Amino acid sequence: MERQRGNIMQSLDWVTITLYAALAIMGWLAICGASFSYIETDFLEFFSLDERTGKQAMWIGISILAGIVLLFIDKQSYEFSSKFIYAFLILLGILTIFISRDIKGSRSWITIGSFGIQPAEFMKFGTTLALAAFMNRYGFRIDNKKDFIKCLAIIFLPLLVIICQNETGSALVYLSFFIVLYREGMTGMVLLSAISAIIYFVVGIGYEQTMFDELPVSVGHYAVTVIIQLLTAGMVAFWCKEKRTAIIMLGINCAVALISYWTAVYLFSFNILHVQYLMLLFDVVFLLIRARIDKRQTLMWATLFIVVSTLFFHSCDYVFNNVMKPHQKVRIEVLLGLKEDLAGA
Repeated sequence: MERQRGNIMQSLDWVTITLYAALAIMGWLAICGASFSYIETDFLEFFSLDERTGKQAMWIGISILAGIVLLFIDKQSYEFSSKFIYAFLILLGILTIFISRDIKGSRSWITIGSFGIQPAEFMKFGTTLALAAFMNRYGFRIDNKKDFIKCLAIIFLPLLVIICQNETGSALVYLSFFIVLYREGMTGMVLLSAISAIIYFVVGIGYEQTMFDELPVSVGHYAVTVIIQLLTAGMVAFWCKEKRTAIIMLGINCAVALISYWTAVYLFSFNILHVQYLMLLFDVVFLLIRARIDKRQTLMWATLFIVVSTLFFHSCDYVFNNVMKPHQKVRIEVLLGLKEDLAGA
């Protein structure tokens, strides 16, 4: 038994444990800072179960004890039970949609008296377990389309359930599972696309109302078109291994952008954003021609990246103004500095 304990202690990822402990302590201190006046508060009150800090400390202690217990469970037990745990938590998440109370537009909490649980938090554990068990199977390969699609299904099923609960904050956490897939060999283009989408949204929405000093053109919209051009050039140079093509394309884009800006400011005014869209169309045609001549299929993906990026960016305004709930819009506006957080949003 002593030998088994020694093996467990040696196999632990102490870096991850240290980071977890640091985050848990910082989270608890943040609650302390938000909940108390230090001048009037006795030290022991921080651990009172009547206070938020005491409840948080209790849950941290319970999670540590649960983690210690889980270490002694055999690996085969996890692999066998993972699918049942995953299925049970998915069903619980679906049930939550119908039986939970509406709390600030979200139906994600099951309350029993004064006690409440959020199944979405447990679904993260179930998804992690199911994904790990599936990827640990003999013969699993991330570059196999069937295996990759099954991994996506394991991730997106609970994500869709949580979105149906209107708990989009928790749903966004599930996107971090793609980092695990990247570590297993998934192409970096998926991560690039995800990061690009975030950049388009933040820059486009954040600077939509900011105009150039000399021209009535949105800085946010113009900046996004430039970012699409730069990312595409980088993709062509480093992923498609076509540096010469990337340099030619980027050089033409920069030259046309500078000439159009100078012309609009000093000769006659016009919407330079239209020129940027024409240049994106030029990039698509140029890459299609190069793909045909060089017989490089990867260049086709670069053209698809331009088209999807442009369509996604133009959908951001509609989603932000017509799809998102008012409380979601307010949080984003506060985060981007578009509004002051006077109401504590």
